[in-house]
Amino acid sequence: MESGKLEVTKVKLEAPIRTSHRFACSFIPVCFLLGVLATAPSDAFVVTEHAAGGAASNPVGITSGPDGALWFVEAQSSRIGRMTLAGAFNDYPIPTPESLPDSITAGPDGNLWFTERAASQIGQITLSGAVSEFPLSPDVTPVGITSGPDGALWFTEADGNAIGRITTGGAISEYPIPTADSDPEQIAAGADGALWFTEADADKVGRVTTSGTVTEFLLSTGATPLGIASDALGNLWAAESGLDQVARVTLAGAVTEFPVPTVGSSPFEIAQGPDGSIWFTEPDAGQVGHVTASGFVTELPLPSPGSAPGGIAVGLDSNFWITEEGTGLIANLVPSWHAADVSVGSDSSPRVLWTNPDGRTTLWSVNPTSGNYTNGPFYGPFAGYVAQELSSGSDGLSRMLWNTAAGIDSFWMVNANDTFRSFSIFAPFQQWSAADVGSGSDGSARILWTNTDGRMVVWSVTTAGARVDDQNFYGPYASYTATRIACGSDGMTRVLWTKMDGTAVLWLMDAQNSEVNMFLLGQFTGWSAVDVAVGSDNLGRVLWTNTDGRMVVWSVDNTGKASNNSSIYGPYEGYTANRMDCSPDGQTWVLWNRTDDAAVLWRMAANNTMQAFTIYGPF
Repeated sequence: MESGKLEVTKVKLEAPIRTSHRFACSFIPVCFLLGVLATAPSDAFVVTEHAAGGAASNPVGITSGPDGALWFVEAQSSRIGRMTLAGAFNDYPIPTPESLPDSITAGPDGNLWFTERAASQIGQITLSGAVSEFPLSPDVTPVGITSGPDGALWFTEADGNAIGRITTGGAISEYPIPTADSDPEQIAAGADGALWFTEADADKVGRVTTSGTVTEFLLSTGATPLGIASDALGNLWAAESGLDQVARVTLAGAVTEFPVPTVGSSPFEIAQGPDGSIWFTEPDAGQVGHVTASGFVTELPLPSPGSAPGGIAVGLDSNFWITEEGTGLIANLVPSWHAADVSVGSDSSPRVLWTNPDGRTTLWSVNPTSGNYTNGPFYGPFAGYVAQELSSGSDGLSRMLWNTAAGIDSFWMVNANDTFRSFSIFAPFQQWSAADVGSGSDGSARILWTNTDGRMVVWSVTTAGARVDDQNFYGPYASYTATRIACGSDGMTRVLWTKMDGTAVLWLMDAQNSEVNMFLLGQFTGWSAVDVAVGSDNLGRVLWTNTDGRMVVWSVDNTGKASNNSSIYGPYEGYTANRMDCSPDGQTWVLWNRTDDAAVLWRMAANNTMQAFTIYGPF
């Protein structure tokens, strides 16, 4: 296969996805139900609202300060608020009246820095409440602000159509944005050492280096991006207020957009959680949203009517703190556990990887007959690391992949009783991220690495942590991304490549991690291939999901022929099928996630028909 020519196809599947045997019972026991361990959705999150400056104060931007308190701006009252983790509140006046402060960030000098939209100034406030102001050019309208990697503060100038930089001593530089009247809004530091910002009126995300070079990336027409933040893998996420979407932008500028379930919610501000996940506010719906790396969105309504949540930040308590523009309250949100991945052990028992936004993780072993589970030990948090992927091998060991935004990846070996055995740390490798892990029949793990430029490579890693066969680099192939990996007992590895238009490509790779065959699957409008597994029959299994919530599993042989691909299930309100694995006894297990972070584990037969399911959580 020649580099860059992914269109060279060995076998093209002609049969479209078609609906039959639709499961119409919406999670009621028409089929054999293994057992329901659900709690009320309200148990998934705990929200406490604290009185602050009152509705007339209009709190907006919020950040965690170096003193451990939350600091926020009160736009209408022109004050800076401070709230302790216990909810004690006080605030300080800004010298310039009606300055309309907007955003606030912790500075490298131990102070807080904020923007004043109406006054065209940058403000600084000490921990004791002393305020200094630095004037900009008249009418430039500073909006977003963040600390840069160069020890300065970086901010957006909405009416000035520029990105500004201010040192802690007050020296100001400005860098014009190429697109006229782009209305830059919020700004965040990226994992690549640059600053990333949104352009609301241009429907773009911009990138500016510390030397002032600006690059722009186009979103969908009408996106109106506002908030922006970086995730644990270094991607940027933007809140698309105009289209009720969130957009994921890689460091190379590749854009993927995910719809928010609530129409008219107008996603506004966005923040990275302590586990590297992304959370955002929905002021027009009175909700807070959470989006996973794969684009699965959870929404949580805040208790007070008319809350209009605006700013969002993570406190030192690893919980989320949210300003309510409509009520003037400050909400404290303690989020729930999320089922991130499923893998089946050599004992045919599924393992479920659970992660918490505070950085902790745990593994469950699930009895394949009763649905009961055994909870393993809790691990973490480990600063900067996020447990992302799980794979179990025929040797009774599980492999767990942890990632950081800095590109440092940790590879865990886990015993059959879900206890930690050993780990290896790889990297950092500039612009490379470990995307998925599989367990080879030779006892070595396979790690799929992807680069921001679209290339990929597969490593073999022994149980001792030694890596071999890591020199076969492939790509980039225009618009394609290698996303998932799975290994079979035949010694072959399957790699799933996907494209935004619903096209998927399934690769076969040999024991030396060289590509030997590949098959084009799709394009099918509205459908996306989200995961791959290998059955005990050594047929690949591909999990497809539709934008309307339906899902189907295909069996694909080593010639690219698909079978057992007609049983389509769903949609089920609030649920999305996200992960899949196959067991030695011929069954397939599919993990569904619900908007309140409940999880459903499906058991499917060898012909890809549903046999039974269990609901867990929310926790």
